[in-house]
Amino acid sequence: RAPDGQMNLWHLDGGEHWFGVLPDCQFALFESDGQHRRSHALAVKPSADASCPEAGEPLQAWDWYPASTPEHSTGTYSARYPLSWTHYEGVFDAEVRCEAFSPILPGDYRRSSYPVAVFVWTLRNPTSRPLDLSLLLSWRNTTGWFTNTDASAEVHFRDDGSPEHNYAPAIGATRGQRNLWVDDGTLRGVVLEGNVSTPVAEGQGQWCLATNQQPGVTIQRCSRWNPAGDGDELWGSFSADGSLPDSNNDRRSGADDPLSAALAVKCRLAPGESLDIPVVISWDLPVTAFASGTQALRRYTDFFGIGPMALLKRIRLGQVQNALLNPDQRAIIGCRTVQEVASHYGFQSRNHFARDYRDLFGEAPSSTLQRSGASGIRCQPVSVAQSPQMAMARR
Repeated sequence: RAPDGQMNLWHLDGGEHWFGVLPDCQFALFESDGQHRRSHALAVKPSADASCPEAGEPLQAWDWYPASTPEHSTGTYSARYPLSWTHYEGVFDAEVRCEAFSPILPGDYRRSSYPVAVFVWTLRNPTSRPLDLSLLLSWRNTTGWFTNTDASAEVHFRDDGSPEHNYAPAIGATRGQRNLWVDDGTLRGVVLEGNVSTPVAEGQGQWCLATNQQPGVTIQRCSRWNPAGDGDELWGSFSADGSLPDSNNDRRSGADDPLSAALAVKCRLAPGESLDIPVVISWDLPVTAFASGTQALRRYTDFFGIGPMALLKRIRLGQVQNALLNPDQRAIIGCRTVQEVASHYGFQSRNHFARDYRDLFGEAPSSTLQRSGASGIRCQPVSVAQSPQMAMARR
């Protein structure tokens, strides 16, 4: 995250960098004292969306954070890798600070390998009136982007002996992407994923946005909104009262069908009260390839035993269980039988599905369906505590 608040350096492909601002990858803050309200994305206004620069001014409905001038400072930024601190001032009534870091721990290869960024936001009310606040994080689904699409790229050597080759990442690809809610204990998150081949290819995997449920806060999630529009789809409700269109739309995208996800943490702070809000962005892109054609698994895969395919299956099985236990959910998706529900969530082999379901939940799916009419039955979401995203968020 740059000093101006933009996310503009993407180092997700081994040895390669892509420089580009995705305006919807951003934090924002809403504030109201009951008489006045204000909301700003916590970055200066971007000139373009680097994934489609020809589209003109991005997210025209959003209100961007005012930049400092020689006459008026709106904040300070300081950094000492791998830490950074941002203090926002002179715009909101609340005191707003953010400490960001990724784990770099001497001698601790396990935790230093975690592909995770942690943002700890501290909000404090220095006024004499209660403040209603809402912290938003929005993020683009970029799964499948960060791999070289130039199959003919040859390695050349500079005068100093260092190698170079043409790098053409799949920026803007959308086919097969989708976002969905995921819960684990007190964690609330959204997983952003795309198509995954067997074996997993470079650039494939998942992202996860997550925060922790704590007393006095409300968490809302919007699993899908369109970042190619003017942004009012998200900003309209957020700028009005700090809320999001709370929805869990897991539709897969087609071509030229971009999607972003968002979560918001809402709270009310009494005069003098403060609150720390941790927000985590993690990514599970396990394969990296080199210009020579060789591939390797990233170090964190040594410590987490479940990869994207296994995690994806576990999430889908949890969705099936939820539908089988809830007649209202079956009505929403238009399915009545076990086979119809399984097919809706992507299971085509009846035998493989039944085996995997029994292994995870300890009963046949038909038994779950039979229990759906029993009183007192409540659906328990499937645990994904072994997934890199949620395990790293927990840490």
